[in-house]
Amino acid sequence: MKGVYPRILEDAHQGEAARQLFADAQAMLKRIIDERWFQPRAVVGFWPANRKGDDIQLWQDEARDRRSPFFTPCASRSPSATTARMWPLPILSHPRACAIMSAASS
Repeated sequence: MKGVYPRILEDAHQGEAARQLFADAQAMLKRIIDERWFQPRAVVGFWPANRKGDDIQLWQDEARDRRSPFFTPCASRSPSATTARMWPLPILSHPRACAIMSAASS
């Protein structure tokens, strides 16, 4: 099924199937949580971010007007052909950061 969420839920051709798939997925997620299928051992979060030198600037919201603390990634800082794919995702997550990474990788 091809489409963009949430618009696909109202699509004339795929909407009914998309809504059913979404409902099934929500029910499965509820069951996973209620029945404790997994033992989480990590936490994942997504924040707006920019690269600043070797550090990553995290922002508190999409407006990017309130900063969170900087942190230095554990991955290699040398964007060579073999290590470029080891960069943490926040470095690649914003156009300003992507421009820096793209220039460094070429």
